[in-house]
Amino acid sequence: MQNEHTEFDLLVRSMMQEAEESVSPRAWDAVSAGLDARARRTVVLRWRRVAAGIAAAAAVTVGAFLLGTRNNSNLPIIETVAETVATPESGLPSDEIIPAAEPQDLLAEARPQAKPTVKARPKATPAAAESLPQTVGEPVEPVSEEVQAPSVPQDVIPETVPEAVPETQEKTALQEEETWEDPFARMEWEDAHNAASSRISLSAGASLESNGNPASVSGFRGMRAAANAEREHTVIEQTSRNSTYAIPISAGLGLRIGLGERWAVGTGVNWTLLQRTFTGIYREDGKAPVNADIHNTLQYVGIPLNLSYTLLDNKRIGLYTFAGGSVEKAISNKFRVHDSAEHLFHKESVKGVQFSVAAGLGVQFQLTGGLGLYIDPSLRYYFKGNQPQSIRTQQPLMMNFEVGLRWDL
Repeated sequence: MQNEHTEFDLLVRSMMQEAEESVSPRAWDAVSAGLDARARRTVVLRWRRVAAGIAAAAAVTVGAFLLGTRNNSNLPIIETVAETVATPESGLPSDEIIPAAEPQDLLAEARPQAKPTVKARPKATPAAAESLPQTVGEPVEPVSEEVQAPSVPQDVIPETVPEAVPETQEKTALQEEETWEDPFARMEWEDAHNAASSRISLSAGASLESNGNPASVSGFRGMRAAANAEREHTVIEQTSRNSTYAIPISAGLGLRIGLGERWAVGTGVNWTLLQRTFTGIYREDGKAPVNADIHNTLQYVGIPLNLSYTLLDNKRIGLYTFAGGSVEKAISNKFRVHDSAEHLFHKESVKGVQFSVAAGLGVQFQLTGGLGLYIDPSLRYYFKGNQPQSIRTQQPLMMNFEVGLRWDL
């Protein structure tokens, strides 16, 4: 069994011994070119280092020589050496004896025309070696004191890093972004502003008026209610001097139209309820007079007309002032007699209209979208005219407090 395995191994080895994988010429040329380039680069770097070392040695030698000639204290030493060389005891032939030079000549020869400054030179690099002179005999230029960083070969330079933007440039860019104004946003604002100057608003609200302490009926000699067509012989006579007045209540709908950027005109329709209670006598033909408390109810329908001026208008709050007048017509005048046995009712018609003027200061709080809550406190004065007795005839100047909702269409 072992022999069979051995024979199989020998057979496989003989087959693999002569096997070889052929490489495409293109791949082999690429590998060969890479190896040649690497070899050439290695040789170039080696020669650059050698040249840099030779140049550095030459620079140090020339620098040392120039430093030695600058020091005037060495002149006597040079003179001594020259004299020693010139003596016959030195063992040199007479024709090779160097005559001693004068100190002035040595000083003139040793002093260069321009005093070069030789300072410490950084370690030479391959890139710096190319910039050095190739021969020792050429003059060496003074080396700057600033030591520059060694240059790196082009084949190993890393990717460039973007330069940092100075802080002043960043601040300038931020300021430009802050001061930049979108022209389309400006156009939208102008459209909204122009629309607001001519917008239409609908309002629904209610108001309360002060009843205060109305004066009693002046020159009171008893008041009689006129008889109506239905009940010609019915008479209501007030026997008490004073009346009790309820707080006037009003409710209505309003329409406001913008006339410009700040001006607007408003109108609408209002309903008002006036109530009072007094002590009187109810007389009716065929029945005994009834002395009881009588309750009078007046209802008015009016049309106001106001002119308003906007003082402040922003997204959350608006402040405005207004002034105007109103004309009202009584649509109901009813009396109810409180009697222990039964309740007696009586109604009368009212001729003419009632005029009033008002002025006030309003504020509106924007709730959401075009919906706002407004509060309009004002002072209102009522002209008596030919109207039945009410709190308005007894106290013409009244305080009005209106609250409601306003929708901007």
